[in-house]
Amino acid sequence: MSDSPQSKPARFLTADAKGPRDEQQDAAVCLSDSEQSRALLVVSDGVGGKIGGRLASQCVVELVRDYWNKCNGALSDPAAELAAICEKAHEKIVEEGNKQSSSPRATIVALYLTPTEAHWAHSGDSRLYHFRSGELVERTIDHSVVQLLVAQGTLHENEMGSHPSQGVLLQSLGGDEYTPAALGNSQIGQEDAFLLCTDGFWERTTAEEMAEMVFCNPSEAASILEGAVARAVERNGPKGDNVTVAVALPPISVTSSNSSNKISKRRLILVAVILLALGVLLFLLFQ
Repeated sequence: MSDSPQSKPARFLTADAKGPRDEQQDAAVCLSDSEQSRALLVVSDGVGGKIGGRLASQCVVELVRDYWNKCNGALSDPAAELAAICEKAHEKIVEEGNKQSSSPRATIVALYLTPTEAHWAHSGDSRLYHFRSGELVERTIDHSVVQLLVAQGTLHENEMGSHPSQGVLLQSLGGDEYTPAALGNSQIGQEDAFLLCTDGFWERTTAEEMAEMVFCNPSEAASILEGAVARAVERNGPKGDNVTVAVALPPISVTSSNSSNKISKRRLILVAVILLALGVLLFLLFQ
């Protein structure tokens, strides 16, 4: 999202990379009003690298864009409308697949923001991460086999990305039957930020690294996001997945304040260390 010299830095950004795959089957869109007070962010991933994955993810973002334009960026009943978007996207994927005698599928994670509320929906293993004051509040729960293993206690959270069954989904958009998307919501304020991503990103990126991305200096956010995507591609290796990320940064004043606070804390720590060292030196000299 580009900005004129007079405008504020964009709060809503996307970045993606094809990686070693032959085709980019991820898709993303960030839509916001002129004041950046309302926004709709969506990330979608073609399932399993199968033929039609790109078609399926593109169907999702195209439908979302059309919906946003028709409602002029205002969802009167966000939960119900996000659920409807998911179902309509499923129907569109099935319709387009039938034209090609195929059965394409895609994940979805969608986030609608107002100044005081966040509403989201997801199906599959593309994720939403909610941060507050630099800390992870929650993430969406994948509809996958490995997520079940974590719930059963037979697999640790940080082992999900490298498990052989990662990517085996229990639900997504497309296919014979529609399974309603999972919904979530939260009251939000000036300290909240969000990150949406495909599995190619979260498999190789820690929550701590994500927090650093969304609570960075706003003027550096785009380059930091691009760097994080490139880092995920490198970590994924020669057989890695596509990588796509969308972020909703906190208000500019908050990110700037957080950056200043971090710098101030570092300075205080440095001063304290120097004073301690001087104290020890003086003690030794006068013994």
